[in-house]
Amino acid sequence: CCYLVMGQRQSKLQVVALLVLLLAALTMEGIVGKLVGRLIVSSDDVQDESTTDDDDEDAANHWALGVLPLLAASFISGLAGALCQRLLQAAGGGRNPY
Repeated sequence: CCYLVMGQRQSKLQVVALLVLLLAALTMEGIVGKLVGRLIVSSDDVQDESTTDDDDEDAANHWALGVLPLLAASFISGLAGALCQRLLQAAGGGRNPY
């Protein structure tokens, strides 16, 4: 958000923090566990088709009701922070935070 609003690039630490936030959201929604479980299960095992359909529907619900709203809220929060910072810096040097 800061790059879009203020033209400032994110630091490496900020990018890592955003990736950790995404990983935490995926973990909380159980998506990471399902992906790891699929990697562990060999391709020779045959699964029931109804189970696969339920898993696909659950994954879609996790994304639509969990991950995407979290990412949208994070983006809006970052945008609000960047806009406040820009306004404070543009208004005659801003205010003294101390």
